Amino acid sequence: MQMVVDGKNHPFYFEGDHYLAAGRAFRQSLDELVSALNKAKLRSFAVEFPKQRVAERFSLLNVRDAVGDILSGCPW
Repeated sequence: MQMVVDGKNHPFYFEGDHYLAAGRAFRQSLDELVSALNKAKLRSFAVEFPKQRVAERFSLLNVRDAVGDILSGCPW
């Protein structure tokens, strides 16, 4: 799966149907995605599943509020 924010891909790899969220690589990928969402110039971002040839678009309306809520519950 990958998220596309302002034309830049942010890939996340799954094992089966689970994303293993552990280690430095995960943290770096997540940090980059959150930063990109927070700084996005476009009004939406895409979530793509290349193997299934499926893509969905989501609004970035109030993304700064949502990102703040996500990070406030984060133990990092």
